[in-house]
Amino acid sequence: MTKAPRRFGKTSVVKHLFENKSSAFFHFASIVELYPLDVNELYNYSKKVFDEKKIICDDLKYLLSFLNGHPDYSLQVLQRLNFTSLSNDTKKSLLMILIKI
Repeated sequence: MTKAPRRFGKTSVVKHLFENKSSAFFHFASIVELYPLDVNELYNYSKKVFDEKKIICDDLKYLLSFLNGHPDYSLQVLQRLNFTSLSNDTKKSLLMILIKI
């Protein structure tokens, strides 16, 4: 009986596929380093867009600070806030709505 192959986490599998020179996918991708977003800049832009759309999120500054500028998480949360505001006709804090979802 053969041993089961070693299981990798998602990051490890991707790294193995694209960083290993012997992998078939090695030449199909480039590594792009993503650095944290500037929280103040992201907040100012998001606040401006949310104000234009009349989206109320009093906790936006706290939320973006908590995410510490992580590019993926920050954009996912902002997108979720936007979609939540479109689907909920309410004046409640969006953060409280997200916590309940």
